[in-house]
Amino acid sequence: MNKTKTIILFLILIIVVSSAAINVSRQLSALVEARKMNNNLAMKVDKLTESNKDLNNKIIYATSSAYLENRKNLWKVKNPPAETDYLKPKYQQWFDLFTN
Repeated sequence: MNKTKTIILFLILIIVVSSAAINVSRQLSALVEARKMNNNLAMKVDKLTESNKDLNNKIIYATSSAYLENRKNLWKVKNPPAETDYLKPKYQQWFDLFTN
């Protein structure tokens, strides 16, 4: 009887220890996965922060006087079309306007 109690206690101890080991293994696996996700999210935050800085710089430039001056210069026609240019087809006039 004493021997069976010892064997039963030993089996219960083995079950408890193996269960604890499995639990620890699962927790470590979850921790490793969480760290990977955290690193990925940190890299995404860094990229989005850089993108945000670039967009803010573009907004600042778009509201500056330099941008407005460049925009005005874009619409100025450098060489106004000659009278004979109006006889050309429309596609040719557009082509000449943007390539000259």
